[in-house]
Amino acid sequence: MKNKITIFALLFIFFILAISNISCSKNNIDKNTIYTSMDPIKFIIDNIKSDEINVGTIMKPGSDPHTFEISPKDISLILNSYAYLKIGIPFEENIVDKINKQNKKFNIISIYENGNNDPHIWLSVKIINVLAENILNELTKLYPQNKSIFDDNYKIFIDKLNQIEKSIRFNIESSKIKSFLIIHPALTYFADDYGLTQIPIEEEGKIPTGNDLIELSKKIKEDKIRFIFSQPEFPSRQVSQFIKDNDLKEYNINFLDYNIFNTLILISEVFLNEGKR
Repeated sequence: MKNKITIFALLFIFFILAISNISCSKNNIDKNTIYTSMDPIKFIIDNIKSDEINVGTIMKPGSDPHTFEISPKDISLILNSYAYLKIGIPFEENIVDKINKQNKKFNIISIYENGNNDPHIWLSVKIINVLAENILNELTKLYPQNKSIFDDNYKIFIDKLNQIEKSIRFNIESSKIKSFLIIHPALTYFADDYGLTQIPIEEEGKIPTGNDLIELSKKIKEDKIRFIFSQPEFPSRQVSQFIKDNDLKEYNINFLDYNIFNTLILISEVFLNEGKR
């Protein structure tokens, strides 16, 4: 009899603790904090949101978006926020799965569905326009009381984006460059926007073979390519001799930098400067 009472008492304690945890979890929700994947997306949200809304990111600078793994701590931070705005890149599938296992009712909001292997959607002005409009709509749903603020901020952001796009197009067209080399294919959407041919050295994490590099050298001579883009997370040391042999100027650009306006202008200025060389 005593054993039954003890078991009942323990079950009752566990029940009380579970109820307490649920209650605490609900009380810990910060309705003024939302999360997204990385800094470039945060930049767009920051330009549209109101001042009292905080935007967190889960991918730290220097991480590779192709292989990023979220920590349990970051999952807890997301679950204590009001929503997660996802952009449809591969590593988010794991994040969404982990969030759903703990709270199926959590606000997971899709602001873009990316069907391409290249996750760098923020490097396309066309896609930024789509992202900005979707962010405006979703923020308005989450915080309807701030609609007028979001609308005003969105208009200012789009005006800036249009000016940036004019500068980019001028720089690209003035350069008369049609093809470019890159260590890792991060400028797929950028190239599509401006009718450029992106020639990657490395694809899907595979190091090029000797024959691959020979063919690339032929392409470099045919297209008169004089420069190559590299990224901090994809260093050029494995092909440094190839770069030297083909007399290429290397431009190392952080495509994951927060300020995407600066990044886009920087990329286009490479074309402009190389067109004058």
